[in-house]
Amino acid sequence: MSANFADLLNTDVTSVQRVTQPIGTYTAQMKSFKEVTSSKKKTKGIEVVFGIVSAGTDVDAEALREFAKVKEIKGLKLTHSFWVKDQDALNYVKDFLAACGISLEGRTFKQALSEAVGSMVNVYVGHEPAQRDPSVNLARIQGFSKVA
Repeated sequence: MSANFADLLNTDVTSVQRVTQPIGTYTAQMKSFKEVTSSKKKTKGIEVVFGIVSAGTDVDAEALREFAKVKEIKGLKLTHSFWVKDQDALNYVKDFLAACGISLEGRTFKQALSEAVGSMVNVYVGHEPAQRDPSVNLARIQGFSKVA
């Protein structure tokens, strides 16, 4: 649920703090995917949307509590883009689909991605500096693994 815009504008400026999702492994559900094109290089790719289900034991508990004061972790949406420049780049998509537990034999990537919607997968979230302001860390999915 989004906040009322007028209420947001009436917030004390000094009370607003930037909190980045803590580094670590999260169990997530694949919600959807779509074909995308990068704005800069016009590279084609696949954008996958995930909903966080739970945080793993490697996520710092104190950092998670601080983050939860700003955003609820369960249901938090994360996106990851696979930039498909050539067939070699499809190996990353293939590895992701295997982590989702999808049978890959005899399927196209589009078929396998459609089947993966709803599947559970572990996502590893790391931090990367923002391009516009390197002093700001952004949470980014940096890897996938099967849910045990």
